[in-house]
Amino acid sequence: MIAVLAFVGYIILFPGDDGTEALRAKGYPTTLEELDAWYPEPPPGENAAEFYMEAGTQLSQSTYEDLEWIPLFGEVELPPLGVPIPDDMIADIEAFIAYESDAFVLIDEARLLDSSRYPTKPGPGAIDFLPVIKGSRGQQLRALLHCARGETDKALDEFAKLSHWSQTLNNEPSLTGIFLLDMHVQFSVETVERFLNDNDLSNDDFSKLDSILDEMIREDTLLRGFVGERCIMMDTILKSNSIISNYARGSYAGMADAFIAIAESGLPEALPEYNVLRNHEFSILQMYEKVFIPGFRSVVVRFYDSSARVTTARAAIAIEKLRVNGGELPANREAMTESMKAVWPIDPFSGNPLGYKRVDEGYIVYSVGRDFEDNGGDLTHGQDTVFRVLR
Repeated sequence: MIAVLAFVGYIILFPGDDGTEALRAKGYPTTLEELDAWYPEPPPGENAAEFYMEAGTQLSQSTYEDLEWIPLFGEVELPPLGVPIPDDMIADIEAFIAYESDAFVLIDEARLLDSSRYPTKPGPGAIDFLPVIKGSRGQQLRALLHCARGETDKALDEFAKLSHWSQTLNNEPSLTGIFLLDMHVQFSVETVERFLNDNDLSNDDFSKLDSILDEMIREDTLLRGFVGERCIMMDTILKSNSIISNYARGSYAGMADAFIAIAESGLPEALPEYNVLRNHEFSILQMYEKVFIPGFRSVVVRFYDSSARVTTARAAIAIEKLRVNGGELPANREAMTESMKAVWPIDPFSGNPLGYKRVDEGYIVYSVGRDFEDNGGDLTHGQDTVFRVLR
């Protein structure tokens, strides 16, 4: 018992090297002051995030009288893929967008701004969720309106605004930003799915759409998130003046640095290291780790699920390009042409080519998804990330 108490006392009072200097040597910030220099706040009137947040706030507080009839906002749902949006729903969407025109003007203005930094509410790095989610849904709705009308150029332009919004979330060095990016990408890829199911697009349209998707996710986003969150949390721990603050600082830094290393390598290359932390069993002395590690793991899979969503959408665009040029839908991945096999995307969760399967209505492209298990694109038995073209 004395030995255990001595050991606990030692790790509380003498946590050892917290890895700060090693990170600083790589050029990463380790304090809030360094984070501010790494991620500077734009001058007044030049912060895209402020425009997006205000637009989202207006949409989340909408007083539109018939809001319950607006898909993505009310109780009514969009029709299934392959079924056109009915005229009365189009009229309802158009009326809502006109009513909330001030919010959409802000989104248009934000697209013209290159810099962003999201305001935070009280708490370490916590961005207010609702304005981002509602704003994203509003812009998704505007893109779908033009899609439903067959106005392809306008639909693509509105979708490009969603991509720009993604870029501002990619910049955000916080784990909250990655969570919101995951939601935003989900909405964006839902929009692409409807584009491909409900519209006849040209080669040029497919190229524009693919180019927009190419800009939606940045490889360094996960790394920025963990580095920024480390700065925020370490500052919080140091200010706590708790008896266990030294232990908390060392423990938190060790966990954060392990996930920073995963972010530097990226999945699937870092999958062995990720699985060590994914399958970690906690001892009675690791209550602090037990709080944080599951959340860190969730952030990793959220980010790579976003990447998988974009990758499956781009793979479907490649197949649609083949089809619009007179090619036959492949029966399976093995039946693809050699040129298509050569460029077929890799699943970030497995390191293997994305799945592809013909179904009665068309085909699906899928990633093995968040559970790392290949379920053949069957969502009833797993967590595969699936993109559907049912035509």
